Amino acid sequence: MMCLCIVNFTELTILGTALLFLNRMQEGTVISYRVLFPTLWFFALIAPLIQAARLTQTGSKLRQISFEMRVFGYQTSSMLELDSFVLFVSGASLRSKLFGVTIRSSTVILTLGLSVFVLLTLMVVDLLSVSGYKRFF
Repeated sequence: MMCLCIVNFTELTILGTALLFLNRMQEGTVISYRVLFPTLWFFALIAPLIQAARLTQTGSKLRQISFEMRVFGYQTSSMLELDSFVLFVSGASLRSKLFGVTIRSSTVILTLGLSVFVLLTLMVVDLLSVSGYKRFF
């Protein structure tokens, strides 16, 4: 279900950005709406991705701590209790996936960085131009 929301938010962000670049109206209210629309949908898109990356990071830290605790942990506990704890943690899957790809912070940052890089490159080579931006500068 969350995949559908992410796809919808991504679609609305891309459509809003395209409307911003293809805007022909020079009114300030129209331009401000065209700027706010993709910005709001972008924040709605990025919030669940950040939470998914945090969940994956917490799950990997929990697994690492359980293995360290197994070796250096509670000396008074029996081996059976420590083994059962390690089995419990290794069985708990705290990985968030989107279309089968594990969401990590590096994946989110790489995707955002590449998107911004492509957008700026298209603006530099003048394939994308924002009409009406000279009014504000």
